[in-house]
Formats: sequence, C-alpha cells, structure tokens
Amino acid sequence: MRIIDIEEVKKHLERLVEEAAHGNSFIIARAGRPLVKVVAFAPSAQPAKRHSAS
Repeated sequence: MRIIDIEEVKKHLERLVEEAAHGNSFIIARAGRPLVKVVAFAPSAQPAKRHSAS
C-alpha cells in the first residue's frame, strides 16, 4: 500500500480522493509515521436506523 506524506496530500488532495474512491487506498503519514488509512466508502447493506428526538 502506498504511503504519502501529509504535505504531499495537501498538494494533491482532490486527485488522491478520486483515486481512493476508485479503490486505490493509501496511508497518510507525517514525518514517516503512519497516521490514517484512506479507503473508499462502502455503504452497508442495511440502512441506518433513525432515532426520533422525543
């Protein structure tokens, strides 16, 4: 999996988000330390239950 420094992510965020949306996940790192993993959102098969405010 690709590791990208956060400064590089700031420069190319739109392109990287598009890549992740198409299945190309990656890890964002700062100073060589992994921070987060970016993956495409996969909606669950069941819709979320809504709670009414009572």
